[in-house]
Amino acid sequence: MYQNGVLKTWCSQPNSGIEATMYQGKKPGNVTLRTVLNRVLVSRYFQKNWRFFQVKLRSNQVQCTEVGNTIVVNIAETWPNITLKSLAAIRYIQNNHNFDFLIRANASCYVNVSMLKAHLESLSGTFIYAGPKNSNKDFISGWGIVLNRKAIENLLNREELKFLELFDDEAIGQILKSSGIECQAIPYREISSLQELESISRAELASFPFIRVKSSHKGKRIDDVLMRRVHELVGE
Repeated sequence: MYQNGVLKTWCSQPNSGIEATMYQGKKPGNVTLRTVLNRVLVSRYFQKNWRFFQVKLRSNQVQCTEVGNTIVVNIAETWPNITLKSLAAIRYIQNNHNFDFLIRANASCYVNVSMLKAHLESLSGTFIYAGPKNSNKDFISGWGIVLNRKAIENLLNREELKFLELFDDEAIGQILKSSGIECQAIPYREISSLQELESISRAELASFPFIRVKSSHKGKRIDDVLMRRVHELVGE
């Protein structure tokens, strides 16, 4: 979905100033076992047992290797390691890439680049930690986290092992909150089907910096299909 969606839409726009880099854990010895384990451990019910399956390190103790446009984080690709994996990849980007803002986006996140740039320019303050925010949560949803360098410095300086027990988006929010950095909400729209997408006007769709296109059809995820249609409507 990432290859056919993100990389062929908002990350492919010429002169957009976007550099797309993926990150992942190391390849498992047994793919089937890893898949079954992840399906079990992604549940909030089993999250309390993550500590038995985790790598307990700080992000500066984890080796990362960049091959092409992919950062391989040298830990197992399992849900209990999701926060450490994300922090290690963010640290690697901070140390090895030039950027003004880092967008941690997943395969269902479409970024309306021009609208996001305009919104970020309107924000005041020293630190930027922003993105889609659910009304009942005090952190930015993991599908579209925006950070500037100063926020990342605080994030990496204040990380502790206790945060590894949280999903990465909540962990990032809690770490930054502990250093006095509150999240800033950026407008977004969620779309769950092609039918819903076609019922929205082009002008309304184009007004959102973030558009989430998480959707399934006949048991198969079609995020990339919706994303390409969104791009046809609002892409530059």
